[in-house]
Amino acid sequence: MRALPTALAARLADGAVTLARCWRLVRRDGVEVCATDHDRPLCVDGRTYQPATALAAGHAEHEPGRDRLSVTGALDVAGISEDDLILGRWHHGRVELLVADWQDPAVFVRLWSGRVGHVTRRDRAFELDLENAAAALDVPVGRVFARTCDAVLGDARCGVDLDQPGRSVTGTLDSVSDARTLLVAAAGGPWPALPWTDWAGSQVQVQTGRLAGTGWPVLAARLEAGVIRLSLAQAMPLLPAPGDAVRLVIGCDHSFATCRDRFANQLNFRGCPLMPGDDAVLSGPAGSGNDGGRR
Repeated sequence: MRALPTALAARLADGAVTLARCWRLVRRDGVEVCATDHDRPLCVDGRTYQPATALAAGHAEHEPGRDRLSVTGALDVAGISEDDLILGRWHHGRVELLVADWQDPAVFVRLWSGRVGHVTRRDRAFELDLENAAAALDVPVGRVFARTCDAVLGDARCGVDLDQPGRSVTGTLDSVSDARTLLVAAAGGPWPALPWTDWAGSQVQVQTGRLAGTGWPVLAARLEAGVIRLSLAQAMPLLPAPGDAVRLVIGCDHSFATCRDRFANQLNFRGCPLMPGDDAVLSGPAGSGNDGGRR
């Protein structure tokens, strides 16, 4: 049972209800949107919540140990753009719902907190499915041991320095053929002499424009008439524009051979390359040729 502040409980008891919902939404990159369904700005708990009458609470579900609810709105809510929704920038963002007395915003209660679980778009509207903190416990914990490395190329566990020469190159988009094909021109001169066949499995990171901050896996890269043709592993939901700055980072197939030969990083390899396969694990004594159990 939630304990209400004394002043708020007194207002509810008199029947003169002057309450407004206040939503605080924080993207994974820290961008924050504070909106209220009241018709004027409210300063609650040190934050100013701007009017957003197009934002409304939707359905709610309760299960033992887990609550779900939704919030719907139109794309005129300041700070929530269609591009950000399409690119998943609001996925797993943090959400708080407060209820405040608009006559005295110092009287409020934090009603619910959680994260964005799923985003649905319909025409010029959107719906955010929200889940409480218990949902974060419903995920696999720990490592899965395999022959391949489970680190992300360039992260702290991997240790590869992607800023070393020959491991990344920068350029600008020359043209966009379709959602899976990009033509990239070198920035400030010709491309360096690199073995472009090694860049299959690389990643192209868009640094400016509407796709800024996103990365897309590359199936193949080849040099054609001074530009690199990139074939992407998946279609981009939005098309970048010619002139956008990009960075191409060399790829890794997470095998021990690539870690050793391409990066000389075998001491940090996070897989088990000598792990026996299922055939060795499940095999038993044979009627002939029994080697005493040695493999």
